Amino acid sequence: MAETSKRVEGPPMICATRVLKPGGARIGRIAGGFTLPRTLPVVTFVLTGIGAVFGFVLALLAGGWNPLPLGIGAALGGGGGYALATFSPLRGESMAKWILLTLSGTRTKRRIDGKPVTLSVGVAVAGRVPVGRVRIRQSAVRVRPGTVDDRGVALTRDGGA
Repeated sequence: MAETSKRVEGPPMICATRVLKPGGARIGRIAGGFTLPRTLPVVTFVLTGIGAVFGFVLALLAGGWNPLPLGIGAALGGGGGYALATFSPLRGESMAKWILLTLSGTRTKRRIDGKPVTLSVGVAVAGRVPVGRVRIRQSAVRVRPGTVDDRGVALTRDGGA
């Protein structure tokens, strides 16, 4: 194999955001004596417990004090809570975050000619959608050639951003 060498200028840079970002709190032991097979994030543990309690209450309302439906309800509710915390339809985001993003996205949509659109100012999406009629106008600003780069960032006199 032919080895190609390129001259590298400047300090080496490593992009390791996931490594540098501290992980969330985790649980490995419950009540001192019960050790889990592996540690779980606290959010997963709490959502699984809430789901199990919710499923237990629904089964209690539906079937009374019959142990089989109560166990099935708690297991299905706990599984639903676990899925809500761990299943990731968006890469790196939980199901709960995806649901919140979907709900907020449908709530903040505007319609133009019957089609849903997102209101933006430049490249920034407007956080709060104005109430009432929104007028969209095209506009431009004349810029002297060589004063901005290809992204629209103003260049300094020496040619750098």
